Amino acid sequence: MSARRNPLVELDPALLAELLAGRFAAPAAEWRLSPLAGGKANTALRARAPGHDLVVRVVAGGPSALSREAAVLAEAGSLVPVPSLLAREPTHAGHALSIQPFVPGQQLGELWRRGDEAAWRAAGEALGPALAALHARTWPRSGWLALDAEGALGVEPWDHLEGSEEDPLLAYVGQALRGRAGERLGPEWRARCLEQVERHRALTQGSAARWIHGDLNPTNVLMSPEGRELRALLDWEWSHAGTPLSDLGNLCRRRPGGGPPEPFVDAFAQAYRAAGGELHERWRLAARLVDLSSQVEFLSREDGALARELGAAEILRETVLALEEEP
Repeated sequence: MSARRNPLVELDPALLAELLAGRFAAPAAEWRLSPLAGGKANTALRARAPGHDLVVRVVAGGPSALSREAAVLAEAGSLVPVPSLLAREPTHAGHALSIQPFVPGQQLGELWRRGDEAAWRAAGEALGPALAALHARTWPRSGWLALDAEGALGVEPWDHLEGSEEDPLLAYVGQALRGRAGERLGPEWRARCLEQVERHRALTQGSAARWIHGDLNPTNVLMSPEGRELRALLDWEWSHAGTPLSDLGNLCRRRPGGGPPEPFVDAFAQAYRAAGGELHERWRLAARLVDLSSQVEFLSREDGALARELGAAEILRETVLALEEEP
């Protein structure tokens, strides 16, 4: 079984069918439920009945996280394609549920594996302007997107930034490497990583805090089969205000199954810049540097299964080696 951030939730099919029947014009007996693969935080089911094709997500974090998700999708939807939110059920059998339409399409990772160069370039050209539009939205500071007392979307500053002017993600890397993540890497790689973070931190200095998707891996980018259309960006629970390099590092990460094809990256960068996105000459190296924050987060978890499955230590070592080769 694949490692996860949160355990899969088993919902009573009969109770869920009754809930869907009460909200949509289809009897309970006609609903068919099947699990959806993908994210490692939430549980997702596809629910089908005549005239209806839906996704039911069990939102980790309960009713408050569900309210936040609704606000994020509503505002992000004015900038990029996202699934619409058809209904919310904050307390179904002790779980918070969001109900969205099923969006047909192909995951970007599948397109990378099965597509040709024309499809790769088309996908880059489609994703670049959308991500530039999202990153054009500024926030007053870095931190998690959260609801304020009036229910409006705002920024909750990260605890580790209190009293610090450091780049927030590099500050987190330094803290994490002095804890469990550093212990798992061992003293040599911990020291080498800290050295390269310090040596190259100027690469990450730049613009104000921007709207960051926060989990822009290829399973959360849904494209048309030929790559010409971005259908939706999925799974916004890690959405925050910060540096665009965070999304770029995730998107371009060299995963165990391979990284993005170069024609995709070239087309993406050109389209992103043309739409107003800011990329300096060494942006790919800077994005890898910032993406160290994801690897040390995986390595900091008490259960190391997710870090092992995602190859976090290997990705970190490869990044450090690449940084060491740079002037």
